[in-house]
Amino acid sequence: MENDRDTRDDIAAQADALGMESLTEEQQAILEKPKPAEPEPPEPPPTKYPPADAHCPNCNGPGIRKGKLIICEKCDASFRYTKEGPKVEELGPFDKLQNRVAVLEGKEAAEPPPVPAQPARPSEAFATQVRQAANDADDDGI
Repeated sequence: MENDRDTRDDIAAQADALGMESLTEEQQAILEKPKPAEPEPPEPPPTKYPPADAHCPNCNGPGIRKGKLIICEKCDASFRYTKEGPKVEELGPFDKLQNRVAVLEGKEAAEPPPVPAQPARPSEAFATQVRQAANDADDDGI
């Protein structure tokens, strides 16, 4: 196809320079055929990560992005990008963001550690005593 396009362009240039009378019947037939259409460029492949300015597919609101995961600040939806496009997943309230991220990444959500009421102090049972080193004359330190 590329060769046909080049040939047609060459014949058209010759016709412009010398006139249509200088062309053979075969060349005139080539010029009378419709010009082959330019092939459309292929679509770019989908990207691995969403664009930096990605918005929620539900409400078009802004979201917090972490890798492929986007959590909407407006409608509280979580979604991640796949090859087919954004995939919405319902995971619960917005205040449990870390648990939502863990669930989407295929991990089990961990419970937050309990907050101690008082600061931890060393136990008296494990208190250490300082002993004086014995000054033996035969102790050479080895």
